[in-house]
Amino acid sequence: QGLKALPAQPETVSRFIAELAEEAKPSTLRRKLAAISVAHQAKGLLSPCQCPLVRSVLQGIMRSKGNAPLRKAPLRAEHLKHLTIPATLSGIRDQALFLVGYSGAFRRSELVNLDVEDLQFVRDGVRIKVRSSKTDQEQMGMMKDIGAVPDSVHCPVEALKEWMKEGCIQSGPLFRAIRKNGLVSGERLSAQSVALIVKKLVEGLGLNPNEFSGHSLRAGFVTDCISNGVQGPLIRKVTGHKSEDMLSEYYREDDLFRHHLTEKLGL
Repeated sequence: QGLKALPAQPETVSRFIAELAEEAKPSTLRRKLAAISVAHQAKGLLSPCQCPLVRSVLQGIMRSKGNAPLRKAPLRAEHLKHLTIPATLSGIRDQALFLVGYSGAFRRSELVNLDVEDLQFVRDGVRIKVRSSKTDQEQMGMMKDIGAVPDSVHCPVEALKEWMKEGCIQSGPLFRAIRKNGLVSGERLSAQSVALIVKKLVEGLGLNPNEFSGHSLRAGFVTDCISNGVQGPLIRKVTGHKSEDMLSEYYREDDLFRHHLTEKLGL
């Protein structure tokens, strides 16, 4: 629109976020503002994002749209056991993707960034090194230990071994795209692909795919752990959360009545 971007005027930024707010979430607006601010600081300029006008417009948007995070439904163990996954190469991959993603409480970005070299199979399961993640900006890495479940058709370790065997995957990206001719690609899956696979398979259970995403695997693990009385420190050892407060965000509403306090009070 012929407006100067650097330095940008507060009026320009205000118009930008007001127009963006028609479709974008509040978290997206804050991220855009942070990027604009960093761009100005890198050039030694004052950030227009700190001006009262921009703050006022953002606050107005927050009041009108709300600021509560959009939670996706958890994909729980009971769902995983009833998924109809075809006995094809892509089905074998998806089975491993789901069981490993759930058992290790992986973020979808962590899953698709795994390489074969990050795996260490041991007697009792597999150790998986996550080289970097959302909460590990220094890339210190962390280990996720996934135990084997002998004689179970839902064992994540056996599912992972089967995928590597059938896909002839010996090095490089672990979870890969499959070409239309049925051959395994050398390219790793995208994070968006994980979400699409989740949505497609939960639809077969009669569930609303719009309520699920790639994050549903991680959410399902935490929800099931809390429901089964697993202590917070043990859960955080797998998820990598730094505090109990962050962990509590995953306690999904379908478990709220499991601890029926009014009944316990004698009413």
